[in-house]
Amino acid sequence: MAVNLNGIKTQIKTIFDAANTTTAATDLSASMVNRVNRVMKVNPGQLPIQASFYPLVTVFIDEKNIESATIAKTQVSGKRKAIIKVKIVGAVWNANLSSVDEDPADEDCERLMENIEGILRSYPDINSLLTWQVPDNVTYHDGRFDEESHLRAGVLTLNGTVFY
Repeated sequence: MAVNLNGIKTQIKTIFDAANTTTAATDLSASMVNRVNRVMKVNPGQLPIQASFYPLVTVFIDEKNIESATIAKTQVSGKRKAIIKVKIVGAVWNANLSSVDEDPADEDCERLMENIEGILRSYPDINSLLTWQVPDNVTYHDGRFDEESHLRAGVLTLNGTVFY
């Protein structure tokens, strides 16, 4: 039996799509200046630098660590444990940075990442695709394009455990 990596990404995307509404228990776009435009399953290295895509959320698999979970006579009958590192990127584009005192894209990115974590807490097993999942950390990154335009992104690492 193999781990359904694409199914995990698809389910997380579906969860975020459903939460991107003001009537959701935890709104993906809550307290942001603009609502999330796109939820995708694309490695961020493949995303175009196009302002109309942002704010966005994308999901991709970064790593799958495998270890034996049982002692078995053969490799075929042995059970395995996998820790799947799912990366969830939330990105916000600010086309007109007008103050040196505060950055609305920075604040929006922080809110978006907090919303993402809050939504994931309601799905401890990602609709039965994982045995359990725990967000590990969030890192923040900045990309400047000119004096006024920049991209602010947060990357949440979700550790999903599955036995197979």
